[in-house]
Amino acid sequence: MLKIVGRFEQWVGPTKPIIVADAAMLSKANMLQLNADGYPYVVGARLANMTQRYIDQIDQELSGIDQAIKRFPDAHVGMPLVCVLAPTSIGHSF
Repeated sequence: MLKIVGRFEQWVGPTKPIIVADAAMLSKANMLQLNADGYPYVVGARLANMTQRYIDQIDQELSGIDQAIKRFPDAHVGMPLVCVLAPTSIGHSF
């Protein structure tokens, strides 16, 4: 993926596009490299991939609040995590 981002930047000129990817597309090393290279990115992921500590914290702070949004600093590979509780998530356990 990093090669594709580099080729895109060569093609369109010096720019830093926002990278939007599914968690399966980005490894921890790739996320750290994107950050080091100054690329902003958004990664969609399921809570099941988080540690139990963060699942419990998210459940405690967002439980039952429809469309709640909460930012958790340094939650994932030293990067912030933003959780959005979708209406279909209400009533489901983490």
